[in-house]
Amino acid sequence: MNLDELYQKILSEIEQGHRGLVRLTNTELNELNSVFGNSMEDSGKLEKILCIVEHSATLSQIFESNIIRVLNSKLPDTHLIFALNCSRKHIIEARFTRGQRLEYEFLETLKKLLYHSIQKLLSGLSEQSRAPVTKGYIF
Repeated sequence: MNLDELYQKILSEIEQGHRGLVRLTNTELNELNSVFGNSMEDSGKLEKILCIVEHSATLSQIFESNIIRVLNSKLPDTHLIFALNCSRKHIIEARFTRGQRLEYEFLETLKKLLYHSIQKLLSGLSEQSRAPVTKGYIF
């Protein structure tokens, strides 16, 4: 799987006014999750992975532990915002669709984020919603 190619495809579809959703096979989901787990130190690569995960057309709990790791890490606020968006889809919606409760670990992570300079995160979210479509803030 070529992350850069897939990332650019998503961005171009979004810029054209489409949703930018991609269908990934189980093999591609597993490969993406593996790369995700090994990309915590590379901010640029992590941003691309978070974009691809968010735009995956399939709800998949396979990303849950890596999303929680991102939410618990000392990363830029933009990454936290992107990871929160991924968690909405691949943790909350995926679990509710299957009739499963949210895990305690995830709820504790969200609780910790309430004490993370919330004003900074909220201002980042509001800036993101007002900003014109750019590469860094479209997902």
